Amino acid sequence: MYNINIDGTSFTKEFIKTLRELNDFKINGYLNVLEVLNKEIDDISNRIKEIANDNEDAKLLMSIPGISFYSALFIISEIGDINRFPDSGHLVSYLTCSGKGCLCLPAFF
Repeated sequence: MYNINIDGTSFTKEFIKTLRELNDFKINGYLNVLEVLNKEIDDISNRIKEIANDNEDAKLLMSIPGISFYSALFIISEIGDINRFPDSGHLVSYLTCSGKGCLCLPAFF
């Protein structure tokens, strides 16, 4: 649109500072929206971390290398009450092809 070339990696603090120095009201407006959205994402991510850290099952899952708080809560939400499965084979069968359709969870096991 304006053929603006800025050296550096996109959306680093320095890059955003350089964009703001252009004093273009459209660019600044978009940067303001981006700032608000990033704040919302950070707030929600922190809340999700709190929820995971308050959940004993999530903490146990997060002790597995590679399982983040997002993954732990996702697994918990898909499984529901673990006691409804008589053994691990039934759980794995449910996770790989449940009534909801096939899930892409075999990598977790």
